[in-house]
Amino acid sequence: MKPVNLDSKPCSPLSSNCVIWQGPDIPCINLCKGDTISDVVAALATELCSILDTLNIDNYDLTCFGIDNCGPDDFQALINFLIAKICELENISPEVAQDSNGCPTDCLVTVAECFQTNGQTTMNLVDYVLSIGNTICNIINDLAAIDVKVENLIERVTILENEPDPTFTLPSFDSCLLGSVQPIDTILQNLETEYCSLIDATGTPGQLALVKDRQCVADSDPSRANPSNAMSVEYSGTWITPVNTLADSLNNLWITLCDLRDQVIDIVTVAVTDTDTVDLTITAGPNYSISADISDSGWVDLEGFSFMTNPPQCRRIGNVIHFKGYAVVPLRNDVSGNVITFTNNFDYATATFSTYRTPFQGAGGVDLDPAGSITFNTSNSVIPLSILSGNLDDTYRIPFQSSIRPIQLATNVSTCLSSPLNIIITSDKKLILTTIKDSEQIFTNYTKSHGLRYITSMVTSGERVPDFLASNIFSDSAASPWPVALPQDGSYTWPVTVNGANEEHLGGFNIRLDGLIAYV
Repeated sequence: MKPVNLDSKPCSPLSSNCVIWQGPDIPCINLCKGDTISDVVAALATELCSILDTLNIDNYDLTCFGIDNCGPDDFQALINFLIAKICELENISPEVAQDSNGCPTDCLVTVAECFQTNGQTTMNLVDYVLSIGNTICNIINDLAAIDVKVENLIERVTILENEPDPTFTLPSFDSCLLGSVQPIDTILQNLETEYCSLIDATGTPGQLALVKDRQCVADSDPSRANPSNAMSVEYSGTWITPVNTLADSLNNLWITLCDLRDQVIDIVTVAVTDTDTVDLTITAGPNYSISADISDSGWVDLEGFSFMTNPPQCRRIGNVIHFKGYAVVPLRNDVSGNVITFTNNFDYATATFSTYRTPFQGAGGVDLDPAGSITFNTSNSVIPLSILSGNLDDTYRIPFQSSIRPIQLATNVSTCLSSPLNIIITSDKKLILTTIKDSEQIFTNYTKSHGLRYITSMVTSGERVPDFLASNIFSDSAASPWPVALPQDGSYTWPVTVNGANEEHLGGFNIRLDGLIAYV
């Protein structure tokens, strides 16, 4: 059928597939707003055909009523025929208002399912018939309206179907992938290729999501560059929380990396602090390095030996303190009471007056203990503070070493006195010499019987000096007793009385500290 508005001007022919239904949704025929007119017309036509098929009297089998050619000829006649049959079956006469059972006004009948409401399956016969009639009238009216709409839609569909197929030109865009303006299908094809390559290089979205979830630096973790602040506080405004995307994770990753870099820069620019045992040195440049050397104080004079031109010394290397040099017991000048300066052994060898044997006990001198010990620097520490401010970890000693004191006997004639002494450095850094008497005197009373007394000088002023090379006292061929006395040098006598086991007689004696070691 030719559309009535085919030649209408200024309308332009258009395909029904390009016209959109803007009316309301019609659930009973499954139509929705936005469907094409082709879909709408097809749905209405299908529904109309269904209704027409329902209203077609030929689709109903009336043979059970025993009628041939005089049956109803349309749907309305069929309904009237059925109503008459119902009344006949129910013994209802149109002239009778109701029978003894209340029919037809009060006669209840079971109704079809579509007339049941709220679970009510029965209805007054008259109401049932009226409801059926009203429903049929509504259907007839709807059919009339549908006929009009269908006719209109048929005209419009015909117009649309007579229109030539629409042509569609794909839009083009400036593609960054291709570097020029290209149709969208070309861009899509290249995008698909690039996307596959991108997945091969970066991993799938699922794999990237796993990477995002592996952020190990929490919001509350302290900044390395500024540990007093959490990361979210130190980098407030740029730190992202919570992390929802890979971009968020990369953002926090860069912040963390820069934070670590700032810390490294701070480390290499901060000056190191040396300890008592280790010297640290930072070497700047492209390859920063830190070197550590065991600290070495060098040799430093001991405290309490200012009377000596070359006092004994100590040296700290790491946690070990070494000692060297001669420790000389300061000699008192019995005339002035002052200490006699010790430049070398001549200073004390020539001090041979009979009373020049007492250690100097003034400031910086020694303290004497009647038990047989001498403590230098008036019982204070001999180790300078520059070497050690605290204490040693224990007391250390060198057992009995031979100490000597040179003695001038005459012009250009000399000898020496000897005394075995223990060398002790205590944990509180005191330097002590102990005599044979100190070893013998375990109890209050003691005997002077230590074997080392054989090499301990016991001389008296005016007595003859022995001469060990004058003769061999053990070579007498006669069977006479060996002489007790040693041969004497008749030319020389002792200028001073000295008991090498008595701490009060050891002024001027010196002993070597080499080998004494203590630990911090």
